[in-house]
Order: sequence, then structure tokens, then C-alpha cells
Amino acid sequence: MESFFYAENTPKIQLDTKTLTVDFLPIKEVATGAVFGYEAFLKPQGMTYEEIEASYGAANKLGELDENTFLFGINTFLHENREGYLILNSYPNVNMTVATANKIASMGGKEIAGRLIVSMSDYADLNPLAWDMKRRSLITTEAAPQYMMSGFGRSKKNDIAAMKMMKPKVVRLAKEYTDGVHADAKKQAVVKDIIRTLHGREILVLASGIATKEDEDFLVSAGIDLTQFE
Repeated sequence: MESFFYAENTPKIQLDTKTLTVDFLPIKEVATGAVFGYEAFLKPQGMTYEEIEASYGAANKLGELDENTFLFGINTFLHENREGYLILNSYPNVNMTVATANKIASMGGKEIAGRLIVSMSDYADLNPLAWDMKRRSLITTEAAPQYMMSGFGRSKKNDIAAMKMMKPKVVRLAKEYTDGVHADAKKQAVVKDIIRTLHGREILVLASGIATKEDEDFLVSAGIDLTQFE
């Protein structure tokens, strides 16, 4: 995992920001069917995001992807006048520079305030110092971000520790627990326990990429709050 403690190199594959676009995938409320918000995904031309991510990760420059995710995501979201929350994916152990925070603030930090949710996926080996620096940098963007933990359920010890540190508004269930859940009693028990725990902390529960109608029916009956279909 990259952090600000390691030396940086030049990525072998570089992001062309002139041709970069953003795709938005809606997240809906189960209770009302209304759009809760949109998750933003960078869409580089001529390659996959995973290829770009691997290249920048190897060069210890994931911070540049973070910056582009925030800048392009916020700018496009506001330009398209979308409603609800904007969900941006970020790396919890990757520092955000003061310069990046200032760019976000000047581009629309105040305008998006109260509507930004930052989704963190790689929290299993969360570095408390790195996270504190990231959190403080995000505060200076004036966007008043809230947080989402993605892939919840893979490690109970790490999940609970990270949850206490991040204080998320939303938690996204790990797909290994939602895929085929309608026919797996063990998965059902885990999912019900997770939902009960999260609701006890007033945290919204999201299931993304639900594979079948049967899985969806079970998850809804178990009490999930939000859904997202690919």
C-alpha cells in the first residue's frame, strides 16, 4: 500500500487529463426509490482505470489519481447540476497535499458542502497517522465531507477499528457476502448481523452490484438502505 513515507517515481502509464471523462453510477434509496446520490468514476481514454491505478500505485503516485478524482468529479457533478450526494472514491492511506485541498476549495468546495461523501476501500491496513492527515486535508477543502467504508465485512477486527476512526455515514457491504446470499444461510447470518450492528450506530447500509433478484429480495428484507446496480 502506498503512503507518503515512500519515494515517488514516474508512472509508466500516465493519465491524459485532456481526454478524461467521468461516469456517474446512481445509488438509490430502498424505502422511496429516490436517487440518494451518484458515485463518480474516472474514465480514461484508451485504457482501463485499473491499468492507470496499477501504474500510479507502482510509482507511489496514487495521490495524483486522488486529486483528479476530486477535481474532475466535483467539477462535472456541479456542471451537470446533479441532485443528491456526490460519492468519490479515495485512498485512506494516501496523503492529500495542501495544494490539492486548495484546488478543491477553489473549484467548488463550498458549493458541494454537505453533499460530498468520500468512499474509502483500502482501510484494512489503515495507518492512523496517514488517515488523520487525509481527514485534516479534506476539512480544508471546505466541502464538509462525510465518509463511506466500502467492502465492509471482510475483517471484523479491522472493520470495527476503521469504523470507529472514520465514523462513516454509509457502509458498502463486501460483494462476497451479497453474491448468492439468498441461498447461503451462513452469509445471511453475517449480513443480518452487520446490518443490525450498523443500524445500531445509525449508519446507512449499501449493497452494490447485486447479482440476482433473489439476492436483492433477501437484502431488502434484511434491512439494507441503499442499492446500486451496475
